[in-house]
Amino acid sequence: CEVAREQAHGGGELVGELMRCIETRNEIAVALPRDKVIELYTCTDLLPSWSPGLISVELLSEGSSANGPIFKQRYVAMGREIEEIVTVLEDDLPNGLHFLAENGGTLTRESRTTFEDIDEATTRLVVENRFSGEHVPHLVHQDLHDYTQHFLKTFKTFAESR
Repeated sequence: CEVAREQAHGGGELVGELMRCIETRNEIAVALPRDKVIELYTCTDLLPSWSPGLISVELLSEGSSANGPIFKQRYVAMGREIEEIVTVLEDDLPNGLHFLAENGGTLTRESRTTFEDIDEATTRLVVENRFSGEHVPHLVHQDLHDYTQHFLKTFKTFAESR
């Protein structure tokens, strides 16, 4: 996806600029009922047990009626240490979550995670990511897809072993 953006340049004249973004979609079936998958996936205390590369996660704000909770997380992904401020934009559980992760202006990741019943004992976990910002031209779509799929496989192994 490419997005056109107008930007003030010099003496106030507008210059068109093209911003790229990368979208990925990953899914995995977990052999557990949806409520159990949600319980394990959303428990921040369990993140270190299954989240590859996680260094830390810290609750910054519980949230309000207008905004969900805000977290700061640090992790290593694809050889880089990343620190993000993660804001829950929409908590529509048991159907899903929508959040925004920002790392100081160079990269933004908007994610939608959905939990779908396949049957009473199996849940489809779907993660849709949209990466945007000045760092996007340096990213490779397949690497982002593969990293997210590895993340989901690690969660599946963790969840199904409990």
